[in-house]
Amino acid sequence: MIGRSCEGLQVLAVSPSDLDLCAVHVVAHASGVGATTDLARALHRSDEIGALRDKGYVATASARGAGVVTSAIAPAHAAREVAESLARAIARSDEQIPPAPSSPDVTETALAQVIGGGDGAMLPSAGLGAAPRSVVLVAPQAALPGADDIRPLTVGGIDAARHRAPVPVDGPIFLALPPTGRIALEVVAVLDPWTDARDTFSRSLLSTALAGHHSGLVTTAVDAALHGGYDVSSTLDVVAGVDVLRLSVGVRDSALLAPVYSCLARVLDDLAALLRRPGVLDGARAHAAAAYEASRASLVALAEGITSFVAQGLPVEDFDRAGDLIAATRDDDVIRTSAALSPARRVVVLHGATERAQDAVRALVRQTPGGAE
Repeated sequence: MIGRSCEGLQVLAVSPSDLDLCAVHVVAHASGVGATTDLARALHRSDEIGALRDKGYVATASARGAGVVTSAIAPAHAAREVAESLARAIARSDEQIPPAPSSPDVTETALAQVIGGGDGAMLPSAGLGAAPRSVVLVAPQAALPGADDIRPLTVGGIDAARHRAPVPVDGPIFLALPPTGRIALEVVAVLDPWTDARDTFSRSLLSTALAGHHSGLVTTAVDAALHGGYDVSSTLDVVAGVDVLRLSVGVRDSALLAPVYSCLARVLDDLAALLRRPGVLDGARAHAAAAYEASRASLVALAEGITSFVAQGLPVEDFDRAGDLIAATRDDDVIRTSAALSPARRVVVLHGATERAQDAVRALVRQTPGGAE
C-alpha cells in the first residue's frame, strides 16, 4: 500500500524514493470538447510555469485526454509553493490562452468533425479557469503538506461529459489529413460509454493485447509483413468528449500504408477469435500488471500513475490494487470491448499519404463490409 491521504480531488502520496524531491501534478478536467493540445502549449508558456523553470525546477504542461495537466519536479521543501503555482497557472489560463488554437492536433480536429457532427467544437472559447481541478503531490513523508493546505487548490468535481449515450459511427470512415512530417495510418475505435469505472481495465488490456508489448497481436502481424522500419502504438484517449482507442502504425514510405491497412484489417476482422487464443490475454495481463507495479518504484512514476487515474476519473483507491483488478478482468469483457474495432465502426485516418497511397487505402476501406466514406 502507498501511504497517502485522499481528500476529495487531492491525493497526497509518500514517495518511494530517498531523494529529497517532490513531484506535483495539477489536473484541469476540461468539460465537453477541448483543443487540449493547444491549451497545454499555452500553459507551458505561462508566467507561473516559466517562473518555476527559472528557479531550476522541471515544470511543464501536457494534454491528457479531455484535460490538461501542469506538472513539476522540485525540491521537497517547495512542494506547497509549487502546487500553488501550478494551480494558479490553470486558474489564470483564461487571461493567457489565445481565443483560438494556432496549431491544433489534426487527428483530434478531424475526429471531432466525425464524432461531434462537424460543429467545430474543438476550438475553445475560454481557458480552464473554472474547470474542476485536482492535485496529486508525491513527496517524502516529512515534506508532505497537510490536507488543509492543498484543499483550497482543488475545485469542484470531475465532469462526466464523456459518460453519455453511445456515439454512432456509420462506417468505416476514411479521413486523409494534410502532411505533418509523419507518415502513418491510424485506426480509431469510438468506445461505448463506461458502465463501470473499472471498464478501463478491460480497455487497457485490449490496448495492451493489440500493441502494448512486443508480442501484441498487431505488433507481431506488422513485423511479419514489414520486417522492420515501422513503429506501432495503441493508446486510450479522449476526443470530442468521447473515449477512443487509437491504433497507429508509422512507416517510412506512404506506399506501405495500403499493406499496413490490409495487415490491420486481417487482425481486427478476426479479433474476437484471436483474443481467445491461449496466452494472448494472459500475456497482456502480465505486462499490464508489471507496468502498474513499476509505477510504484520511483517518485516520478508514482506521481504519473496516480495522475493517470485522477485524469480519467477513476477511483484513486483502485491504484493500490490495480494488479488484482487486472487479474480479475474477464476475457469476455475485453472481447466485448473489442467490438468497437469491428469493420462497420472503424475510423481510418491517414497522415502524410500521397494521393496514390490515399486511393489505395480508400479502395481497401470500401471493400470492408459496409464500407463507405
